[in-house]
Amino acid sequence: MYQTIEDLRRELVRLVQEKGSFTDEVVVELSQRLDGYIYAIQSGRYIRSNITTEEG
Repeated sequence: MYQTIEDLRRELVRLVQEKGSFTDEVVVELSQRLDGYIYAIQSGRYIRSNITTEEG
């Protein structure tokens, strides 16, 4: 999950530089995807779901 976030972050930076805008539709969509991953980690859902999966 953490590698996915880092990969998306890098892609977001690249896209902003390429598009020259934070409001480009593709940039916004990627930003929202990244937000979803970050929220999942911050809320603890990712950690809890991994523990449940590993246990059983």
